Amino acid sequence: MEERKAPAHKGLVLCALYAGSYFIFYTLLKRFNILPRKVLLPYQAILLFLLAGIGLFLFREDFKNGIRHWKEKTLRCFFWVIGGYISEMLLLTIGSMPLYLLYPDYTSVNDNTVAAVAKVLSPVLAVLLIGVVGPLTEELVMRVAMTHKAAEKIPAALAILISSLCFMMIHVKAFTPQDLLANIPMFCVGLVYGFIIYKTKDPTLPILLHIMNNLPAVLGLLL
Repeated sequence: MEERKAPAHKGLVLCALYAGSYFIFYTLLKRFNILPRKVLLPYQAILLFLLAGIGLFLFREDFKNGIRHWKEKTLRCFFWVIGGYISEMLLLTIGSMPLYLLYPDYTSVNDNTVAAVAKVLSPVLAVLLIGVVGPLTEELVMRVAMTHKAAEKIPAALAILISSLCFMMIHVKAFTPQDLLANIPMFCVGLVYGFIIYKTKDPTLPILLHIMNNLPAVLGLLL
């Protein structure tokens, strides 16, 4: 007797629900300041841990493949990480040029966010959330659900563009010309991460690159 397979669309529905939950319960609440900061930040911390855990469970087979990829092709994985990091830094520099040419005195809102998390929660939790759990959750949503899985139904280039634009927009704090220009680098980074997961099918690579980007920056702001 043949084993019954789950409907092909079931995984995509779960991906949509997962990504939708992130945007509704995390991003929108943060965007519209519905809760006081002293309540919002602990809520966001709990939600990030919860979403990370759910994502790791939903995409566990992809992570198993990623670990297998590292075991079987370790050198190639290191090349992807090194190449991805160089590409990321290059595109971050290029993407930042319009802002610094037009608004050289602009101060990033993200610096204030790190300080606020450290003040309300703790510096250690700020490092863990912004340096590790945040990047993990964002990559599970943007690159695994919205790029890797979405590319099964729509052209990969379109999935990468959409996820990169969403990645940019979740970092926009105020819809001003300065803030939009300040987040062009996020769009560029999204393109790099999206291309990597499209080519390798390995979610560990963009997650590692994202943590490598965030963690030193957070530590530098707090130390």
